[in-house]
Amino acid sequence: MAGIGFELRKLFVKRGIIYSIRAYFFSTIVTAGPMILCIAMITVLQLLLSVLNVSFQEKQMFIASTIYSFIFSQIISGSFSLVISRYVSDKIYSRRADEIIPSLYGSLCICLILGGVSGALFYGLSPISFKIKSVSYILYILLIMVWIQAVYLSAMKDFKRIIKGFLYGISMIVISSFYWLKFHKGDEAFGLLLSMDIGFFIIAVSFFTYLKNSADGNNKGYFHLVKYLDKVPSLLFIGVFYNIAIYAHNFLFWINGLGVTVGNTYVYAPLYDVPTFYAFLATIPTMVFFTVEMETSFYTRYKAYYSSLSEDGDYESIKSAGEIMIKTLWEGLRKITGFQIVVSFLVIFCGTFIMPRVGITQSSIDIFYILVLGASVSSIMLIVMIILLYFENRRDALITSGIFFISNIIFTQVTIMLGMNFYGFGYFLSSLVSLVFALLRLNSFLKDLDYHTICTQQGLVDGENKMFSKLIDKFYKL
Repeated sequence: MAGIGFELRKLFVKRGIIYSIRAYFFSTIVTAGPMILCIAMITVLQLLLSVLNVSFQEKQMFIASTIYSFIFSQIISGSFSLVISRYVSDKIYSRRADEIIPSLYGSLCICLILGGVSGALFYGLSPISFKIKSVSYILYILLIMVWIQAVYLSAMKDFKRIIKGFLYGISMIVISSFYWLKFHKGDEAFGLLLSMDIGFFIIAVSFFTYLKNSADGNNKGYFHLVKYLDKVPSLLFIGVFYNIAIYAHNFLFWINGLGVTVGNTYVYAPLYDVPTFYAFLATIPTMVFFTVEMETSFYTRYKAYYSSLSEDGDYESIKSAGEIMIKTLWEGLRKITGFQIVVSFLVIFCGTFIMPRVGITQSSIDIFYILVLGASVSSIMLIVMIILLYFENRRDALITSGIFFISNIIFTQVTIMLGMNFYGFGYFLSSLVSLVFALLRLNSFLKDLDYHTICTQQGLVDGENKMFSKLIDKFYKL
């Protein structure tokens, strides 16, 4: 995500309400596209299921299949997203774009093997019908492909292509879903999942065709990306810890006997998962606000500081540029925090009136209030992690993601043992502890920014034993 705002600032050069709306729209899609897509898909299709009086069993099968596909595809692909973004950015900067498309093939190969094998084992042991298995598995695989391709498009700054691909796919999903539910009685879950397969296939083909034609792919270094991990191994672990931690509290509710089983295959906890789903709505405006306001205002100061370093500026000019940049950074974080507080209260206020009217129980609503606070704090924590990565302080970003992962598991398990009145507090406390740690480390790092930038490379967690390179060399020999 880091760096997206650098390019989006170009959208705000032109003044006027139309240009501002366009820029915020692009920012929203790029920043929170997968989350928005997930929320929009489930909401619209659930509405269709309710309006057309589809049976409860078919609804559950569709929702469970969709939830599992989205969650686990994002865990697989999201674990590599930071590495991919950094790799593509480096290749563009070094004018070696011919290595980008081959790395796409390698990334897809790795993620599809990991996801494909795990998905095959999961559905192979499932007693649900073969046709439901098939469309669910295909959806899961397609989502992995789409998320990986979207990372490449974002790194290459082609936001229009992301928007077009999503809109084409979404339109096809909605149209084909309505047609199936309207004219086919029975097998509604199969029909909706098939519709989603068609829509995401269109998105995947659209993305792949564009990426393939946008850069020279004659280079055969398909797995150079893996060798690149020796340079920045921490980015992989940051992605793994963070993406699993986001859903770890849900997983614990599933396995502690608090969930329901669908088709003797899927286990999920509607009491907790539904408010979690809606609580993350509170994070979307803040991430967009960060991308547009924080990064675009911070970029000028950031560039000025590092330009003064690279151009052999005198000590006073370097120090002055650094102080201005740090002041802008803290002002931006205060604005974002204030904005998130307002958004959180608005989401809670709206949820109090809307959620009971769509059939959500009071117990889930009470959990929702705490989860909104947890999601809000975790969004600020993510922003601080991104800022740490701006300054190449991958070590503290890695520790922050590790704390988030471990504390989320511990605190959530404790709150489950304490009972329903404490549900949601585990995620909130985990986010709060991780945020406090990240802020303390950022503050400490910025106090000695000149020293870290000029005299050391403290923030780096580089590999020394070339483990990933050796692994790929052995693979090539085979």
